[in-house]
Amino acid sequence: MADPLSIAASVLAVVGAAGKVLAGLHYIAEQRQGPQIFKDLYSRVRDIDRILTTIQEPLKQARDEPATRTALVELQRNIDQVAGILKDIDTLISKVQSGDGTSEPSISTRKWMLKQTTFKTRMESLRNAEIKLQTSLSSAMFSQIFSGTATQPIVPTVRSPVWTVPYRQDPDFIDRPDILSKLEQLLANPASRAALVGFGGVGKSQLAIEYAFRVQEKSPHTSVFWVYTATAERFEGAYREIADKLDIKGRHQAGTDIKRLVSIALSDDSYGEWLMVVDNADDLTLFDRTDPSSESLADYIPQSRHGRVLVTSRNKAAATSIVGRHQDVINVDEMSQDEAMSLLKTKLAITFDEDDASELLTALGNVPLALSHAAGYINEHTPHVNILEYLRMFKESDGGDLGLLEGERNDNRRDRHSSNAIATTLQMSFRHVEKASPLAADILRLMCYFDRQYIPTELILDPFISGHDDNNNDDTAGQALKEGTERLRECSPSRMSGPRRTLNQRWHSFGTKLKKRREKPRISIARAHAIGTPNKTLNPTSQQTFQASEVYTGLSTLVSYSLISLTTDGVAYSMHRLVQLAGRKWSMSQPATTLWPLKAGVSISNAFQHAYFDIDFPRIRTILPHTQMVLQDSLTVLGPKPARNQERNAQKYWKVRAQVLCGLTDYHLYHNPNRVSESEIRESNEIFNTIYGSHHVDTLWARHTLGTAIARENPHLALETFRELLETLQKYKIDDKALEAAVYNCIGNFLSKTGEFEEAKQSYQKAIDRGAKEYSDQFLAARNFALCDRDLGNFTEAEHRLKSVIAELETTFPESMYDLLSCKSALVGVLVQQGEYALAEQLGRPTLESMESIVGPDHPGTFLLKYQLGICLFKLRRYEEAFALSQQCLLARELLYGPVAKRTLMTIRWQGRISEAMWNYADAEQAYLRVAEGYEQVYGVEHKRTVAARKWLGVFQLKLEARELCTVGSYAEAERLYARTAEAEKKKWDADDPVSLDTIKDLESVRAKIREQAGNSSQLTIEASMHNTEAAPQIKPVGEHTGQAAAEVGQPRSDVPTVPPQDIPDSSQGPSSP
Repeated sequence: MADPLSIAASVLAVVGAAGKVLAGLHYIAEQRQGPQIFKDLYSRVRDIDRILTTIQEPLKQARDEPATRTALVELQRNIDQVAGILKDIDTLISKVQSGDGTSEPSISTRKWMLKQTTFKTRMESLRNAEIKLQTSLSSAMFSQIFSGTATQPIVPTVRSPVWTVPYRQDPDFIDRPDILSKLEQLLANPASRAALVGFGGVGKSQLAIEYAFRVQEKSPHTSVFWVYTATAERFEGAYREIADKLDIKGRHQAGTDIKRLVSIALSDDSYGEWLMVVDNADDLTLFDRTDPSSESLADYIPQSRHGRVLVTSRNKAAATSIVGRHQDVINVDEMSQDEAMSLLKTKLAITFDEDDASELLTALGNVPLALSHAAGYINEHTPHVNILEYLRMFKESDGGDLGLLEGERNDNRRDRHSSNAIATTLQMSFRHVEKASPLAADILRLMCYFDRQYIPTELILDPFISGHDDNNNDDTAGQALKEGTERLRECSPSRMSGPRRTLNQRWHSFGTKLKKRREKPRISIARAHAIGTPNKTLNPTSQQTFQASEVYTGLSTLVSYSLISLTTDGVAYSMHRLVQLAGRKWSMSQPATTLWPLKAGVSISNAFQHAYFDIDFPRIRTILPHTQMVLQDSLTVLGPKPARNQERNAQKYWKVRAQVLCGLTDYHLYHNPNRVSESEIRESNEIFNTIYGSHHVDTLWARHTLGTAIARENPHLALETFRELLETLQKYKIDDKALEAAVYNCIGNFLSKTGEFEEAKQSYQKAIDRGAKEYSDQFLAARNFALCDRDLGNFTEAEHRLKSVIAELETTFPESMYDLLSCKSALVGVLVQQGEYALAEQLGRPTLESMESIVGPDHPGTFLLKYQLGICLFKLRRYEEAFALSQQCLLARELLYGPVAKRTLMTIRWQGRISEAMWNYADAEQAYLRVAEGYEQVYGVEHKRTVAARKWLGVFQLKLEARELCTVGSYAEAERLYARTAEAEKKKWDADDPVSLDTIKDLESVRAKIREQAGNSSQLTIEASMHNTEAAPQIKPVGEHTGQAAAEVGQPRSDVPTVPPQDIPDSSQGPSSP
């Protein structure tokens, strides 16, 4: 019955239930320090309790009339809804409390209490019920009901929700569930804040628009305010619109601070639930709170337990200053491939091939704004332009500018004052960066001329803190470069000194000093100018000094603007493809257009010059992708060929190109000679020869590199090149001991490969005599000298020399760590060849561990040592360990050299030998077959390596056939095949080779079987003759009969196919007589 008295009774019951719930919530929230949700729920129940208490007495005195019956029914329904919710909350409270509600909750209860989803659901239901109750009590009908009562209820005013979002919901919106779900999680609690941060065009504002519409749909009574904050004027204009919508008193008064007025109003709970979207908060100067003398717009963003704030920004620092915590910032990157494809399908009005679309997505980097722009262009120019035609035009404009991505297009889902072109959007971010930090802007210009992925920090630091000046005269620049090189070498392994320590201690200290390369003293550098610009136009006072910490601050600024990102290992940076393209165009707008590609080339050239290829292998490998960018840009800037009379800066650029080419060749020569490009090193020779002349030391070093590069394919031409170098050094009295030692070392390598070991030793000795102590060529020559003794069979002399070099390195040059490990590795090989396997393993294990720590597991020196240790373990018959090492070596060599490289095939052959020893004959045969096919693919069918591999495969197949014959009892034929196999293995492998020894044992076992069969056959013949009473033929002697039987057994079987190689020796013409 919906009459005033019955409703008053219901209200009384609900008030009593509310009191019980309030007591329970107070206990959890205050005494047990429960989560914030319990405090918020307490406030909500208290508000409802106050409303119901207010209307209780007026309801008792109200008139019951038919005209007001409908309103009373609605009020009864709302009160019943509140009563049901309070009952559910009371049940949940009883689960949290234990016993009588006064004892401590259990551990499991505390865990359950932290799961606040159920309480949040009840909180939302209670909020909706409160709004309905307030709405019904504020109606005119209830004013009529209470008009005759002595006490008038005071019901809070219910305000209609306000909506100031200036955009419609996108019907083609592509859901990005990872971002939106995280956003909903961050903004679930009252007074929460969150930010979407990413570079322009990745869809931050579109995500905010979609979230705002979802909030309105889920909670219709929540107000949503949109505040565009690109400028302080736009911020104030948005606040004035909010003040008008909310009808805030005092907004029209002269001198009123509208920002503070709105902030105070929304901080009051009377305005209900609201969400504020602070869009495009990019300018840190508007929101910076570090300077107390300047106004910060962040201070005017209200804080209320009924309000939530969502920020979109390109600047993480600005966003963090608003939301307060880094944990509340969500990084928005480009779309995933599937999301981008879905977006393209919704935007394009034509049918297309998905493979073509995938290529377009790759070209545009899955950036939503760029994809929308491209789709709009294609739609407007159909049928003349499709995806493939657009890609062609885009790639043509790729080198100089962004072309197709620069035009403005209509988009009513973006602010009309914001550009709809991705190129313009990004350049706006660049201008923000330059305003905040000119150094950061220069860093970005430099980075755009490297490969966009994994730019090592050292390449970025070098142009800003190195000791050379691109605009000084040659002597000054050379001196500065020399000083900078010396400073780097102070941190390098060849300049470390100190008391003798263990290898691990030395390596730990070495790693610490390498990290200090980042911290360098202040060095003065001048702003370079464009090639072709006279030096006199350069302002001599326009010099700046930078420390590493300043460069790191600039990098942090770029990361904050989402223009670059730090890699997971923390030592390099990456950037999006469109950021790189836009940055290149932006840098070209500067007067010194060619400054940045030149500085990028200098940075890579210095990285090669300061590299110790023996130990910097992993570091240099990360630089290789950037060399291609620099080489390509240098040709674009300079043209096809150098000239002696070119402007000085152009000559410097050519020199940088030549140095990069030489460094690249040196790296490949040391780690993977198959990748050496003879044309590139010849180009560097031509550049040095044109700029400096044929007798300059740089030209001579380039000729040395050329000789080393062609030594594999044309060793005699290389030898002639080296001898001409020696004549030039002597003729022009050029005193470069390092170059002379390097040349003698290369000549020794040639002689040792041709088997002229004594002559090679003489050349190595000259390298040792001329090499300076600080150069590793001296130790390299000493090691090679010892290896010549090894190849001559002088194992004792080789071992003695290597031990002498190791002792000198450990005592006098403990910093030459790789030289030390290299000599120890060579000593391991000598010990293996002497059959001292236990001693070789004892030395090789710690050496391998140090090698992996210093140069990495994928260094060629590490491969070689693993290979030698594998042989050692194989000879010790520890096949499982040997196979594991061979597998590691194989995987690394396949990755570095390729699947059919010589070193890879050698490892496969050795792995096949180990498999054969482990009786894994199928794996062994597959390995031998792969080696044969690999050599055939690389060298051809008739090459000696291919022929040898095929022959060895044939030997292995003979052994397999012999084993099959043994299983059927054909021991005579098996004995013949085993004999041929044993003879071939004797010539191929060492005397202590386990597989060869096993073959000999198998051969002896077969011969024993043959003897056993021959003896049994003779005995059976005699017994048959003695029992034959009808005829008594003459009995032949046992020996003669046995020999006849043996001869018959020894005949080859015509039904057994044999395919032995023609040159495998056949030492068995028949079985031996018993």
